[in-house]
Amino acid sequence: MVMTYKQAGVIPFLRNAADELQVVLITSSGSRRRWIMPKGTIEKTDRSSAQAAVREAWEEAGIKGFVYPQSVGAFSYYKWGEVRQVQLFLLEVTNLLPIWPERKVRDREVVSVDEAIQRLDVPELCELLQQLPELLQENPLAKVV
Repeated sequence: MVMTYKQAGVIPFLRNAADELQVVLITSSGSRRRWIMPKGTIEKTDRSSAQAAVREAWEEAGIKGFVYPQSVGAFSYYKWGEVRQVQLFLLEVTNLLPIWPERKVRDREVVSVDEAIQRLDVPELCELLQQLPELLQENPLAKVV
């Protein structure tokens, strides 16, 4: 029987000076160095999946911001023979900190939505990014977690 682990992640977004949507990508910590979005295991100390997603954004990417409390989607992947189910939340970036826990093992870059879609290899994430303007209209309220 394959074990399944629940994870939480964010779609970290911001607007540039021209009011265009951008997203923050990070590299995976493994040898493949793929472009991904912050995600990770929901820990027992996390009050909610959204809080776990915020914690992962800080640890993996040095991102602070406002999380939208409703999940906007999910995807699954395999790692070490196990299934990881990732619940995704929108996170409006208010600060990109210069120092964060995983800065020595990950690169971080702010890119346009179109550029992010080109770099990501998770179809579900790409679909959500294509829908990002609509998702923001449907979920107008953010909260601090």
